[in-house]
Amino acid sequence: MIQKILVAVDGSDNNRLAVDYAVDLAKKYGATLTAMTIFDSARNEGMNYQKEFVQTTNEKNLAYVQIKSSEEGCECSTIQSFGNPAQCLLEASKDYDVIVCGNLGRTGLKRLMLGSVSEKLIRFAHCPVFVVRAKE
Repeated sequence: MIQKILVAVDGSDNNRLAVDYAVDLAKKYGATLTAMTIFDSARNEGMNYQKEFVQTTNEKNLAYVQIKSSEEGCECSTIQSFGNPAQCLLEASKDYDVIVCGNLGRTGLKRLMLGSVSEKLIRFAHCPVFVVRAKE
């Protein structure tokens, strides 16, 4: 039974589709929804000093989830984290029934060099993972 849903939030257009699916699942199952945004400080070293900018961006990205959840009558909490997105989500997966995430659709060298958070989640998460891909 699905009671606790975690949705990974990165603010991209593809991610909004994942948020929409997560809210729909929460409504359908009467589940609680947690939206998690992660600032990857290792990839964005030059931005570490701009903590206010990062916080504002994270809050804006999470606001979409909160508004969408509220419109659908779903309970939603938020988490802001710093670190490796895949690792943070994998650790959190221990406490949820399902994770919903988007897929940026990286291929080739970018995928090899940067990795895919959704792929790591599929392989190593402690719960099922629902990956939402944008229609081409």
